[in-house]
Amino acid sequence: MGVDDAWAHVASVTAANDLGLYDLRTNDKGSNVRSKGGDGYTPLGPELIDARGIDPAGIRVRTWVNGELRQDDSSAGMFFSLPRSSPTSPSTSRSRPAT
Repeated sequence: MGVDDAWAHVASVTAANDLGLYDLRTNDKGSNVRSKGGDGYTPLGPELIDARGIDPAGIRVRTWVNGELRQDDSSAGMFFSLPRSSPTSPSTSRSRPAT
């Protein structure tokens, strides 16, 4: 599978709210096991959307905090395109050098 056809292997997308308790992460020297591992820490949904009808560079991302819009962007503004962010893409699956 190449980067150019990576999106063809995505069945559906949904929203996720990546929550964590960063005081725990600091106390655990950067580990996310406790800071992001609690029940309800990353709620998903409310539904799965068929990926065949979605442009991977045009997914809208909006975030509100206490009713105030704080983020309004799209996946086109991501540092890495969605295919390049895939854990199985050539750019992210390279082995780490031995230390």
